[in-house]
Amino acid sequence: QKHPSSDQPAPKVTLLDLCFPNNEEFTVLGCGQNFMGEWRYNNGILKHKRYALDNNQDLSDIRANGIIFYSIIFIGDMAITSGSDGYLYVWKEGTLAKRQNAHPGHAVLSLYTAPNSKIFASGGTNGRVVIWKIWSSLIIQHQG
Repeated sequence: QKHPSSDQPAPKVTLLDLCFPNNEEFTVLGCGQNFMGEWRYNNGILKHKRYALDNNQDLSDIRANGIIFYSIIFIGDMAITSGSDGYLYVWKEGTLAKRQNAHPGHAVLSLYTAPNSKIFASGGTNGRVVIWKIWSSLIIQHQG
């Protein structure tokens, strides 16, 4: 089945969150069960692109067991998703750039940032809130 305004089949995914990248009103990012990707709208066509988990990091646990990306935010030039495995996933240009342990052993269910901010918060099933600051592509953790 094709999406009504797309030239590609609609992806069969369970979406849990969506966000618009900064200043890109015709692009939307989405995450969910074993899924991170984008949709771009151009000239009446909605095109889909699935992001790849391919990089130099050891992701064998994700490939074996799967992952749920619960929440997504966009800061600067990066998208950040929260994982069912307790990690944050940083995406740049459609590729996984970094995997950061955020709530060890507990799913990260929520992320929030204010518009035009370099600070964001994560919340996990461990009942903790962690404040993060983006500093020159580094993510610095602050917790109490």
